[in-house]
Amino acid sequence: MANQRYTYKEVKKALQEAKGFLTVAARSLGCISLTILNYIERYPDLKQIIKEEREKMKDYAETTLLGKIQKGDVACLLFFLKCQAKDRGYVERQELAGVPGSPLVLIQEKELAEMTPELATQKYLELIKAVEVNVLESNPARERLRLEENSQDNEVNKFKRK
Repeated sequence: MANQRYTYKEVKKALQEAKGFLTVAARSLGCISLTILNYIERYPDLKQIIKEEREKMKDYAETTLLGKIQKGDVACLLFFLKCQAKDRGYVERQELAGVPGSPLVLIQEKELAEMTPELATQKYLELIKAVEVNVLESNPARERLRLEENSQDNEVNKFKRK
C-alpha cells in the first residue's frame, strides 16, 4: 500500500465538515478530488459518511423550506407543491392549447404568484370572457351560416349584374 499523506480520520472529518462535497473536502485538506476518491476506494465506509452528510443537508433544506412556507413565502409554497403534491395536480408543465383562431394567452408563474387574489380573479374572468367570445365566433355551425350567406349574396349579385 502506498504511503498515505492523510489519515482516515482526517479525510472522514474533512468530508463531514464539507457536508459530503468531495471538492470542498479536498480543498480543506489541500489536495485534489481524486485523492479523496482514492481514500473512498480504500475505505468504502467513507461512502456512508458522504451519504449521511448529504441526507443531513436535505433535512436542513426541507426544514428551512418548511419554515419559509409557514411564514407565508408564496414562492416556497409553490415550489413545495410542484415537487411534493404532483398527485394533487400541482405539476410544472406548459400546455399550449387555445381556441382556434385566437392568440394564446400565457401567464407566467412568477406573474401569477405576485398577483393579488382580486387581480388574479379579474384576469381569470377576462380570459374566460375572451374564450367564450372566440368560441362563439369560431363555432363551426356559425361559420357554415356565414359561408351560406356569402354564397347567397354572391348568387344575388350574379343576377343583379346580368
